[in-house]
Formats: sequence, structure tokens, C-alpha cells
Amino acid sequence: MIYLVSNQTRIFEDTSILQISVERSLEILAPFSQIEFDTETTGLDAHTCRLLSMQFGNINFQVVVDCTTISPLKYKKLLEDKSKTFLMQNAKFDLKFLYRYMIVPHNVYDTMLGESVIHSGDRSKRKSLDVITERYLGFRLDKTVRGSIHKEGLSERVIKYAADDVKYLGEIKKHQDKILKETGMTLALDLDNMYVKVLAYIEYCGMYMDSESWKFKCKLDMKHMDIWAGLLDRHLNSLFDKNPKLKKFQKVQYSLDLFGEEDRKVTINWSSPTQVLDVLGCFDIKPVVMDKKTKKMKYSVESGVLKKYKKELDKALGKDFLRLYLKYKASQKTVTTYGKNFFSHINPITGRIHTKFNQLMNTGRLSSGGKDRALRVDFINFQNIPRGKYTRGRFVAQRASNTLVCADYSSQESVVLTNLSNESNLIEFYTNGEGDLHTFVAKLLYPAIKDCTVKEVKTKHSEKRQTAKSANFALAYGGDGYTLSKNLDIPIAEGKEIYNKYFDAFPGLKDYFNKCSDEALQKGYVVLSPVSGRRTYFPQHEEYKTLKSKRPAFGTEEGKKLFRMKGSMTRDSINYPIQGTSAEMTKLAQVLFFDELRKRDLLFTVLIPNVVHDEILIECPKKIAQEMSDLLQECMEKAGRKFCKTIPVAAEPMISSAWEH
Repeated sequence: MIYLVSNQTRIFEDTSILQISVERSLEILAPFSQIEFDTETTGLDAHTCRLLSMQFGNINFQVVVDCTTISPLKYKKLLEDKSKTFLMQNAKFDLKFLYRYMIVPHNVYDTMLGESVIHSGDRSKRKSLDVITERYLGFRLDKTVRGSIHKEGLSERVIKYAADDVKYLGEIKKHQDKILKETGMTLALDLDNMYVKVLAYIEYCGMYMDSESWKFKCKLDMKHMDIWAGLLDRHLNSLFDKNPKLKKFQKVQYSLDLFGEEDRKVTINWSSPTQVLDVLGCFDIKPVVMDKKTKKMKYSVESGVLKKYKKELDKALGKDFLRLYLKYKASQKTVTTYGKNFFSHINPITGRIHTKFNQLMNTGRLSSGGKDRALRVDFINFQNIPRGKYTRGRFVAQRASNTLVCADYSSQESVVLTNLSNESNLIEFYTNGEGDLHTFVAKLLYPAIKDCTVKEVKTKHSEKRQTAKSANFALAYGGDGYTLSKNLDIPIAEGKEIYNKYFDAFPGLKDYFNKCSDEALQKGYVVLSPVSGRRTYFPQHEEYKTLKSKRPAFGTEEGKKLFRMKGSMTRDSINYPIQGTSAEMTKLAQVLFFDELRKRDLLFTVLIPNVVHDEILIECPKKIAQEMSDLLQECMEKAGRKFCKTIPVAAEPMISSAWEH
């Protein structure tokens, strides 16, 4: 049975649709502790578009509420009832439209997240409602009406379509619950069902950017790029007489230098890979790399590729060329990625930039940005905005009466590794109060600072510590001496020496890494978090087992493929648990903080504009900034204790007028 709640005059005769009042619909829904829920909207942006309908129900009946004539606020009490759980498909979308009315459900179950948890790692498993329905119930929902909803309004077929979107969610949940119980991942989904409310809130809040300050930044970025392009031109001109092939780049016009002499000009568009490759071709240098999609070799001038050709480039074009070109590429990326395009993303209603998050990557982490085909827009990636005042510092509180509070975990992933591995020397390292693994690795890398204190390394040798941080992550994630050599641009022998010193200091890590690898290669999956039981499967595992059984000779194509697959799964088996456990910790911290805001009636007053891995950013009134800073730290460290029981992880908050953390 389909019930319609609307103040519109009934214009159709379908007897399977019964029009009822708001009061009657609430009476019908009241006895149920589990209610399926969905919305239909005029578009995808919760700020600029509006609700057309809300759907409640189960397999036996569905209630369709006409939100063009009935206020959603009439269902606020029902939706915020602590005793009820609302089943949704892609809950993040529906929640943002509810937040527009300050409606915040307590308990949510997302069937799409359920599929993401169950099939983590397997990209072939689509998670749309029509696909999931077919997967578990044996039939596919008709979604052809979707594109015309906003034109038709609540026609008979739209009402039936809307009802179908809630009709089968409970049946899908039964199947998912069974699988989650069998695989021990119930807690993993529980956490993400709690977290989806927070993530919807983050997307709803958005970030505020100081437009005038950003305009000034854009002008500076363009000047910097022009400067590096000019220096590259000058360098290329210095090679003009040595290589006749460069004449094809010569411009017709001449210019006077500082001494009043005519100077030949060789000028190219350094942003054009084709032209740069053409220049390199004049020196018989053709940098190639394997295309990840096609698996075929292709020419490339990406920074990482050119670094592999450093010796050839230094010999042919001089040592300054690669340095100047990498500086230009970095400057170009700043202009194209963090430039005027930001202005087109400012929401006309809120005046803020709202990104899109993917809640569950293979590691359990979030990802930000990416292309939305429906909206035909590329969202800003809030997770890769460079640190420091120059870029981050242009994101501020929207109101003069507000300020920002930012907190991150101190050495989160290193502490997580210590707890996961139970490495005795690492435990002692943190227990004795040294507490900064990156400083320790910095002293291995740079003997000249071996007698410096942790504070001295952090303040006086921060660049060296940052380099050591990269090396530490490389080693902690299964890298070797060659990896260090490549990442740090040092001789292989030196990379091997650092590698040996690291594992001499922490010998138990090798045993832990080998255990992770052996289990992953045997089972075909890795457990991301021992607390929740979250898994990520390796889709290539079956092919790996088949190849391994053939015992291909080393050096053959099959042998090379087997080696690559084993290496990939081995690295991921080490990497994923560290990132996965860290991600769950940060998610739980946000859940705890969000719940505290609800208890204190501070939701929509205290905003959560962004989260970056182990870092949480909030915007709040200045008068409660210290209270919120203390609360955020408390929630983060409380979450940390759930995952790090041997060595605790600390959180470090900071109150600031701008995002500079």
C-alpha cells in the first residue's frame, strides 16, 4: 500500500495510492523501530535545490510526503527519535537536505555503505540501489523516471518510483547483516553509519575563503610562474649555439638585453608537454613511463619521470635545467590547481566552498574532490591544499565573531604502527619520552644533528625532519634501501645503510611486516583494523595464486607479473592497517565531537568545515573557542585510546583566525 501525504487536490484515480493526513502518517509509522527513508529533490545541491518529497516505509507499505505542500519540519520529531533507525541508500545525500531544516537523525543505516564495507577493494562491485536489489533480491528496479522527476512533480509514476526506493531497503539489510556477521565486520559498518552523519555535516558546512586574499595569491602565483618560465627560456638560449636543432624554436623578433645588444630568443610554452618533449628530443632524450591504464609505454614530462633521467638531463642540458623545470612545474600546479578556479566553486547561497567526500577508500580513509558526472563539475580537493599561511591561511572564519580551531594527532601513524606491531624497542622509544620517530630518523639521515634535542630538530631543522618524515613513512610502509634512494635522491648504498640502521633499531618490525605479508598472500585480504575487523580484499589474489602454481621462471613475462603482484599486495598488507586504523580513529573522534555538539545544542552554530586525515578543523564563536578546543582534544584522545592501548596518541589543538595548521 502507498500512502500520499499532500495538500494538493487528488488528480489521479489509482486505488493503490491512498491520500492521508500528516497526523495519520505519523500514527502509521509510530510503532516501527526500523523505518526505510529516502528523498526526491529538484537537484543535487542541498543549498540551492529543494526537497520534492520524503519517503518512509518498509516492504509492506510506503508513505510519500509531498514536501512542496507539507513542511518537512512536521516529521522532525519522528526523524530525531532515538528509538528509531532510518535505513537509507546513500544517506549522505539525504542527510544534507534534512540539515537544511536542522533535522538530524540519531540512528542511520546506509545500504550503500554496507556494500562498500562488504566489497572493499573490489571496484567491479557497483553499489547503486538497482544493482544491489538485483544482487540480493533477484530483480532490478526501474530507474528511468529519475531524470524527469523535477518536471513531472508528484505524478502517479513518480510516487510509485519514490515508494520503490524505500520498499526493499530492509530486505537488503538482512542480507548485508548476515555477510557482515560472517566476516566479522559488523562494527566496521556501525562506525561508518555513525560517521556518515558527520561527513554529511562537513559537506553541508563547507569552507569559507577570503576572496580578496585569494585574488592577491593568484596574481603572485602567475608572477612566480612567469619568472620560472623566463629563467628556463634564458637557460635554453644559453644552449642555442651548442645545438643547431634548437633553431626551430627561434622567434623572428629580436630584443635588447641590459647592455643594449641584440639577443636571439628561443621561447616555448613550458606548460605544453609536446613542446617540452620536442626540446628534449633535440638532445636525444625521450623520457618514457608505463601508462597505468593501458599498460603501454608513453612519453612523459611529469616531474617523477624526469627525475629518473637526471643524469642524462644534467649532461645534455646542464645541471640547472631540471631544477628550473621542476620549479616551473610546481608553480604551474599551484596556478592551475589552487587558482582562479576556486571562485567558480563558491556557493551562491552560503558564500562557501562545498566539496564532496568519498567515505570509504580501500584503506578506510576519506578522499576529497573528484568529478561528479551528474553535476558536471570537478569538486575541490580539500585534503591536498598545501600547508602553511600562503595557501591555507586564506581560509578563514566567515563571520568576524567566529574563529577557527584546528587539531591534529601527534605522529598518529607512527604511534598506530607501534601499537599494531608491539615492537618492544618502539614501545620503549615512546615510553621513555622521546616520542618523535621522525626526529629519530632525521638523526639517522643527518649525523650532524644527532646530538640535537627533539625541540631543536623541530624548530631549527624542520626541513630535515620533513625529509625524514617521508623516509620514515617509506620504511614503515614496506620500502627498502632502493625506495629511500629514489625518494630522497641519494645513492643506493646510502639508502641501504639507513634501511639497515632503522631495522637494527627496531628489529621486531620486520617480523610484523612479514606476518602481515604472509597472511595477506594466503587469505587474499588484509584486516585494516583489529578493533572493527574491517577488511579490504585483493581482487588480483586469485590470478596471483594461479600464476604462482605455474612456477614461472624469473625474468619471464609471467614471472615479472607474479613479482609485481606479490610486491603490490605485500606493500598494501603493511600500509593498509596503519592507514585504516588511523582513519577509524579520526572518524570516531569526529563522531564523539558531533554527538557532543548535539547534546549542547551547538550544531549549526559550531561548524566542521574540513577534515584532512588526522586533522579536524572547526569554526565556532570566539567566546566558546577555548571550550571547543578543549572538547575537540578530549574527543580525539578518547578515540585514540580505543585503538592505541599500549602507547597513547596525543592531539594538539590550535585556535587561529585562519587555517594555518
